[in-house]
Amino acid sequence: MDKNIYETHLLSERKLPFIFHLDIQKRNADKEHNFNWHTSVELLHFQKGEGFVQCGTQTFPVSAGDLFIVNANIPHAIYSDAVVYYHCLIVDEDFCHANDLMTEDIIYRTPVRDKTASELFEAVADEFHADHPYKNAGIRSAVLNLMVYLTRHYAEAAPKTSAQVSVKDENIRLAIGYMKAHITQKMTLDEIAAEAGLSKYYFLREFKKKTGETPISFINKTRCEAAKKMLLTGQYSIREVSEQCGFDDLSYFAKNFKKYTGTTPSEYVKRKR
Repeated sequence: MDKNIYETHLLSERKLPFIFHLDIQKRNADKEHNFNWHTSVELLHFQKGEGFVQCGTQTFPVSAGDLFIVNANIPHAIYSDAVVYYHCLIVDEDFCHANDLMTEDIIYRTPVRDKTASELFEAVADEFHADHPYKNAGIRSAVLNLMVYLTRHYAEAAPKTSAQVSVKDENIRLAIGYMKAHITQKMTLDEIAAEAGLSKYYFLREFKKKTGETPISFINKTRCEAAKKMLLTGQYSIREVSEQCGFDDLSYFAKNFKKYTGTTPSEYVKRKR
């Protein structure tokens, strides 16, 4: 049976079918990279510092001013040997389709080092941060201007025979999709491998090769990312966050949270507030 499991993005509202935020990627001593993939195009505009974007098996150096385009359905990760700041904009595929931008049929060349493209991205950021009438319309217009410019100048037709990813990559994508879809539930390596259509041994080897980390570290890191968002709402205790994010043991949650964020859950809440 064919299965296509993608990362699901929770959009705040359909009037604004985008995800936009500032991210900070600090040095990871373990060199483990948190890969993800999705059907929507993701734009990364680097603000300060230097780092790397890994797409599949390719790695690209990036620095302040660069605009990196992550094409649809490509596993990717961002990391740095020090620290790098960047804005992330994910443009929902339905928005692109509604404006005749068939992003699954094209491939964007990247990274983009283009003053006009950077200015158009900054215009998007300005609209998101502004507080004025017709803000939603302004955001949609700015995003569309940016996407049209990039498509006109940096897009090319995807090969007809297109496998942007190999069969092995597809298996790993299925595994990642399954893990993210069941991230709050108990999962065994055997069942994850079965969902990916691979033997357990082969799955562990290929997952490490493709993502640079183990399935367990991927699961724990993803759970910690979800925990960060829940903690900042102020609606849940640390124990409740631990349980709802799939950690059965509070001390194990705290240990992993500190490993992947550099701070304890309680310190994280105090610092962010």
